[in-house]
Amino acid sequence: MFKLFIIVALLAMSGYSLANDFKLIDACGREVVIPEKIKRISAVGPGSSALTEYADYSKQLVTQDILPSMGKVHKYCACIYPEGYEKMPAVFKSFYSFTPDYTAINSANPDIVLVSGMNDRQVEKLAQSVQMPVAAMNCSETGYLHFESILQSIRLTGYILKEQKNMQDIMNFMAKTRKELIERTKDAPKKKLFIISQQYKPSKASYTVEKCYTYLRMLNLGSIGSDLRITTPFSEITFNELVAAKPDFIFVEYTMLDRFKQDYASNKALFRNIPAVKNNKVFTILPYNRYAAHYENLFINANYIGSIMYPDLFKDMNIRTLVDNISDEFTGNDVYGKMYESSPVFRQVTISEKGISIGK
Repeated sequence: MFKLFIIVALLAMSGYSLANDFKLIDACGREVVIPEKIKRISAVGPGSSALTEYADYSKQLVTQDILPSMGKVHKYCACIYPEGYEKMPAVFKSFYSFTPDYTAINSANPDIVLVSGMNDRQVEKLAQSVQMPVAAMNCSETGYLHFESILQSIRLTGYILKEQKNMQDIMNFMAKTRKELIERTKDAPKKKLFIISQQYKPSKASYTVEKCYTYLRMLNLGSIGSDLRITTPFSEITFNELVAAKPDFIFVEYTMLDRFKQDYASNKALFRNIPAVKNNKVFTILPYNRYAAHYENLFINANYIGSIMYPDLFKDMNIRTLVDNISDEFTGNDVYGKMYESSPVFRQVTISEKGISIGK
């Protein structure tokens, strides 16, 4: 049972009411005093900004995820950001940083800091380093955010921002969609695939791999290199190991396309031995991990990957309609539909001696 269910009892014992500041136990087991009125929010960690959007609070953000020079991460989310978002203090200075900029958070003077994708030690360090309440929406390990933690983060955000009904509707949609995907693919033949996703550390000869790609579990699948039993925050797979694993399909987060092109250009003979490359079974998907961890991407990617690997089981799916429908369920807008038109996502990647080209 999640600790957040202690909320009601804690409210009663403390004498607080929802008309004033109130207390709750966050996802890391910490008692947090939540201010009555929240007009300024700093969202810290993977998926935290998206959580504010689901509750229709993203316009209250006063910090951004990462420096604009590191890439416009916010475009990966169908979020409505406040005016001047790109000029706000950046919480992280690098894609490979796991430590937020405490000074940037303090300078933004938020009413509360909402945290996602950090463990209990990181959350406690953050709480000791800033001058406002810090509430963990989930308490996770690097490389894996399991489905129950995702639900927990949505539920807790709903309590804190007093948007329980909207968040419950999203959770109901998630549970229904997940169940349908699991049932649809439970008897499907197993095929080997590999996800090229945002890297946890720079490397020219290997890819970092999450412990678990949650959206693949909805399809009763896993990625080569993923393993929940590993003790490190993430695993690594060298190019030689990837070739030896012989994936039938490769899915590339479209934000990793430039990196993939560089790797292929430097290792053509090696990469062309991969069955997925030989048979033109390489496709682009939405980013999910690190600073692009937005929960709607889980369901969009799962449906798209399912349609590619099991076309007979997903023959009723139209990707553009699907993207708009899922985006609308989470955010109430169709930014993803526009993204599909302007970004190289959900495309087939053609690989030849000349190089890599992206389908339309």
